[in-house]
Amino acid sequence: MSEDDATGPVTQKPVSGLQVGVVISLVFLAGIACYVAAYLLFPLGFWHGFFHSAGEALVVAFLVAILGDLYLRFRSREEAVRRGVQEAIAEIFGFLGPSQPRPLQEAVKEFGKQAYYAHEVSWRLTFDWKDDSKRVVRVLLSEHHTAHNLDPYGLVPTGRAWVMESTFGEDSSFLAYRVECAQARIGDVDLRGQDLAPYVLPERHGKVELDLDRMWRERGKGRRIDYGMDYSVAVQTQVFRDSSSSLPLTLSMFAISLNVEFDGNALNDLSFSLFVPSQLVRQKGTKPDHWRFVGRNTGGRIHREWRSVTPWQAVIVSWWPSPPIEPEVPDPALENRSQ
Repeated sequence: MSEDDATGPVTQKPVSGLQVGVVISLVFLAGIACYVAAYLLFPLGFWHGFFHSAGEALVVAFLVAILGDLYLRFRSREEAVRRGVQEAIAEIFGFLGPSQPRPLQEAVKEFGKQAYYAHEVSWRLTFDWKDDSKRVVRVLLSEHHTAHNLDPYGLVPTGRAWVMESTFGEDSSFLAYRVECAQARIGDVDLRGQDLAPYVLPERHGKVELDLDRMWRERGKGRRIDYGMDYSVAVQTQVFRDSSSSLPLTLSMFAISLNVEFDGNALNDLSFSLFVPSQLVRQKGTKPDHWRFVGRNTGGRIHREWRSVTPWQAVIVSWWPSPPIEPEVPDPALENRSQ
């Protein structure tokens, strides 16, 4: 055992705000007392100059202390935000408790470096048949999230958004992309149709991508979403898939709430499976969630919500044609009895 281990860590009790305020107040009062002594008790002579100079020095010290304290508080708060994102995430989501798996704790520490999180994320999937043959379903994915930026250097949308490729002979596409932040005066990043087309990259590796870097340079004018600002992002994509297929949905940030909703005119003809990894579910003792729905039994709408969601978790949505409803066959015995 080393000497440090034997003696234990040396700790210092932090100085409270009250103590700092008392010291600064004493400096100010001492300066006032020196001025009173200089002009009332010693209006002339050596002691007048002495107390006058001392009063000026103490008042200047008081002003420097006030400004310095405010500056240090601001910098300390900024640094605390940078260092404390992990702890804030732990407090909000409870992911760093001793009962949590170590890989999850390590993942939270890594993602704690990303100084932003979502208040709410919603995915709405609308299932419509492409034509009367009911062999290809058009899936309209509308994604919307509201988030809070904690990055003191500002947030700029970067990278590439993507959507899966469509079934053979069909094309996936981005229909709309919008970023809103009133405080950052972002008004040009609301693109649809032909305005959005120049930023959509050709399909490759089984997906269609949207070039956010170029779009933000040209339409967002490089503006940043500053520290402490709330903002929202809305994306609408379209993909064509077979009547029996699946679609993975991935979340790239921490979220307090995740909502998934299905609707559309093809809902009554399909059955659905919704698989959610266990990391999305925070109740103790839960296993990966796996729901199965028959569309015609849902009243035309399917909705699920999860709380405290970790990044890069995939929600797997699968669907297939529902079996036809068999007509009721009358019971001959009942018919004879009624006669």
